[in-house]
Amino acid sequence: MKKYSYGRIIQMTWLKTSEILLKPVAFKKWLMLGIIILLAGQMGGFNFNLGGNKNDFNKIANVITKEMPAPHLPAIASTPKGLLENIRSMPIFSDPKKAITVVLIIGGILMLLGLLLFLWMWVNANFSFVFIDSVVRNDASLRVPFHRNKQQGNSYLMWNIIFSSAAILILCAIAIPPVRTIFSSGILDGRADFDIAQVFSIMGPCVPPFLVSIFLLVLITLLVLDFMLPIMYGRKTGILSAWAEFFRILRKNLGDILLYLLVRLGLAILAILVSVAILIVGIIIMLIAGGISWLIGWLIYLITPAAAKAATLAVLVVIGAGILIFLGILFSLAFLPIPVFFRILPIYVLASMDESLDLFAAAEKEKLLKQDIGPYKKSMALVWFTVLSPIIVAVLALLAAVAIPHFILAKEKGGEARISEPAKRRAGTKDNLVTVYLRNGNSFTAKIEEESAGNISFAIEGGTFILPRSDILRIEWQGVK
Repeated sequence: MKKYSYGRIIQMTWLKTSEILLKPVAFKKWLMLGIIILLAGQMGGFNFNLGGNKNDFNKIANVITKEMPAPHLPAIASTPKGLLENIRSMPIFSDPKKAITVVLIIGGILMLLGLLLFLWMWVNANFSFVFIDSVVRNDASLRVPFHRNKQQGNSYLMWNIIFSSAAILILCAIAIPPVRTIFSSGILDGRADFDIAQVFSIMGPCVPPFLVSIFLLVLITLLVLDFMLPIMYGRKTGILSAWAEFFRILRKNLGDILLYLLVRLGLAILAILVSVAILIVGIIIMLIAGGISWLIGWLIYLITPAAAKAATLAVLVVIGAGILIFLGILFSLAFLPIPVFFRILPIYVLASMDESLDLFAAAEKEKLLKQDIGPYKKSMALVWFTVLSPIIVAVLALLAAVAIPHFILAKEKGGEARISEPAKRRAGTKDNLVTVYLRNGNSFTAKIEEESAGNISFAIEGGTFILPRSDILRIEWQGVK
């Protein structure tokens, strides 16, 4: 039988939230809790000029464009190519060496992203228990709670991997049939005109099961966060045992748990409204503070001697950035009571259904026993590497963005040097005729009208056209050995 009504539980939850955050008010504690909640993932509580006889021109142009992408020769293509055909006609799919390089690069990137995703899931799973430990013990620590609950964290990690994989498979099984129908209809490859009504008619029957699946997946996620994690924490057990314990409680308290879900939905709506209010007030305060800081800095810059203006400006910029960062931290911490409240609430609900799962009472008993925390004072280097991994990836991406264009430009210059012979070698050739060999295996004879860094303009009987250098394998000038 329930010890307390939900009104009483909500009151107790609010009092405990106030005790943790306001008695006393400590910026370090708020900051540490903010880091814990963030790492636990619970901060939200969630060209052609044609003329003359065109017969020869069209004959050669058709040969040239037989395997060329449509965007290069738009005037020749009688019908626009579709998305899939454009993708298949990209140079990387016709050049094995390029394809292998691209596949290796993409594979390496995907492996790196997969490793980082796994590490982030590992941190998220373990810090979910650090969050519980922080509110139960009213102590925003990191290292000891992390290692003390690592067994439960790793069990929750395996659940997340299996559950996420199953969720993706279920949603894909629902979405793939209509998507396959859309592809076979010819809408995307240019065989049929695009019709949004037809797309909706194909997707329509799959919307209800898709929404129902989303609802059930969200419900299971909520039950795990609110009930399974506290049970795992309290019983020091894995996720499967926690599910068995929850079903035991569910059989005896089905009505109370259904009522809890409704109460939590109402509180979540209220939390959204409170978050919007905090967001509006925070933006106003930051605009006012930023305006005052800018005005003070502008006045200081005006009265500064001309010789020191550059140094003063640099100092003011640094100070201004520091103020903005500090205000941003304060602004984000203003939302802290919401996730703390929603972490405490289901703990009290569980305690009202089973007194042996009263985590707050158990924490008080452990304080009296003075548990030895020495074995849990271990390194967290891998955690901090994971936390800093976005910065590491951003730096590597920046270096790649600088190095790759330089490498490609140097390679293109080398290719241009191989394709473009000196003018003095072509001056004595008959009518400047050349034989152009394309990467798709075709070739033709024409005159070179004009050259640029990326394209070459050719003239044949009937007109002129432009080809990108990337489509040209080599050029041989007639009469040149």
